[in-house]
Amino acid sequence: MNLNNIDVGQIKEKLQKDWEKTFFWLSLLMLLMALAFLLFNLFGTREEKFSLSTSAPKPHTLLNENALVFLDDPPVLAKGGNPFYFQKLFATKQPKKPPENKNVKPPPEKKVAVVPPPPPPPPAAPPPPVKVMTMRYRDFKTIEYRGSTKSASGETLALISVFDSKTKETKDLTIAQGDTIDDLAVAVVTSDMIVILDKKNQEQSIMLQTSEKVVEE
Repeated sequence: MNLNNIDVGQIKEKLQKDWEKTFFWLSLLMLLMALAFLLFNLFGTREEKFSLSTSAPKPHTLLNENALVFLDDPPVLAKGGNPFYFQKLFATKQPKKPPENKNVKPPPEKKVAVVPPPPPPPPAAPPPPVKVMTMRYRDFKTIEYRGSTKSASGETLALISVFDSKTKETKDLTIAQGDTIDDLAVAVVTSDMIVILDKKNQEQSIMLQTSEKVVEE
C-alpha cells in the first residue's frame, strides 16, 4: 500500500461517518435496554401485588341459620316416655254467682250534717278623709310713702306709690287725710308718716321713704 496515494481528507471523512453510525447504534441499544427495564419492573410489580392480595371473601349463604334444623337428631325422650301419648286439656269452669236476695234491705244512708259556711268578714272601715290644706289667698296693696307737699289751702298732701295684687299694676297717687284707696281709708297724713285703716279699722302706719303691705279684708 502506497501511503503517498492516500488522501488525508478522505480518511477524516470516513472516520466521521463511521463514528456517527457507531453512536446511532449505541443510542438505539441503550434505548432498547431502558425500555426492557421498564417493562420488567412493571410486570414484576403487578405479579407481586397479585401474590400479596388476600384470599377471596367467604360466600354469603342465602338460608337462615334455623333452616336446616330438621336434619339434626331428634331429642331424646324422657325415661318411660311414650311418643304416641297425648293429653287433652279442658277449660276450667268458673263458679256460678249466688242468686241475689231481693228481700235484703240496703243499709240506711248516713245523714251528713250540713255545715253552714262561715259568715263573710265585715267590710273594712273606710280610711279617714284626707285633710287638704287650702291656702286662702288675700288681696293686698303695697303702699310706699315717697314724699309730701302742701295744697293751696296749706293742707299736707302725701305722694305715694301703690301696687295692687289683683291687677298687678303700680300707680302713683297724691292723697290727703280722709281720702280712700279702694277699700282702704287714709286716717292721718303728716310730713313724716301716713296712717291707713283697713275694713276692720285696724291702723297701719307707713313712715316716709318706706313701704308697707296692707291686707284688704
